[in-house]
Amino acid sequence: MDNYHKFDIHLAASIGVVGSIIFECLKSKGKYKVKLNELFSLLSYLNKDEILINIVKLEDSGLIFFDRSKETLSVFGVNRKVKLRNAVAKEGMSISRDWRPSEDTLEIIKRSGINSSFIEEQLPEFVIYWLEQPKLLVSYNSKFIEHIRMKWAQYNAEINTKKDPHPIADDWTPSDDCHDILQMTGIEDSFIHDHLPEFIMYWKDDGRAFRSWDVKFLEYAKNKWNFLNKESKASVRENFDFYIPSEPEKTKQKREKNIVKNLRDKYKI
Repeated sequence: MDNYHKFDIHLAASIGVVGSIIFECLKSKGKYKVKLNELFSLLSYLNKDEILINIVKLEDSGLIFFDRSKETLSVFGVNRKVKLRNAVAKEGMSISRDWRPSEDTLEIIKRSGINSSFIEEQLPEFVIYWLEQPKLLVSYNSKFIEHIRMKWAQYNAEINTKKDPHPIADDWTPSDDCHDILQMTGIEDSFIHDHLPEFIMYWKDDGRAFRSWDVKFLEYAKNKWNFLNKESKASVRENFDFYIPSEPEKTKQKREKNIVKNLRDKYKI
């Protein structure tokens, strides 16, 4: 296969970039069926768990067929225009004041070594933030995982930095850990590179000293990113629901989780 993978930007807007890459990868095989392990190899730069989750989503969208007995995947209607199944307009829902993450979400977070008390401390801030956002069709559990990982990384960056405050240097750059944290939240390297001079200039003029410039840059980059994307985010509405209309949402979510769990167990992921 080529060294470059392509994806349809319109499809990516509906099912996500990873799902779109997987779909295009399978579609490039034409009528040939692709073994699951072959797909793992072709997309070795992606997490296997992430691939499995997106396979389930693609299958539910009516785009691919996954033969579990033969462990093969194929694309429905390779030569016809992609049409997502069960496209139903649906408005987003606001988070409730008593919202709590699911047990599966808490288990995923705790596997990262984050303790329960830290998770509980961050919950009120998360709920307040999303109460103030417009109604968007988002997964609050996924957003909570992202939120906790970001806060945990900031916390560890603070306690592991120099004890003595120091002013920012002319050639200061964020650490690799800082880069990883920002990428995890969807902030691109190009954005970091473009806004780093502004950050350094501001704090050089300010003259104050801090123990961790990584922490300050994390706060700056996140706020800047949210500010620049606020208008577009406020206008975004999810127009497609890939769930089968006759199937309750909780039943659908439970079925997806069971499918992914079985695949994880089978392939020891």
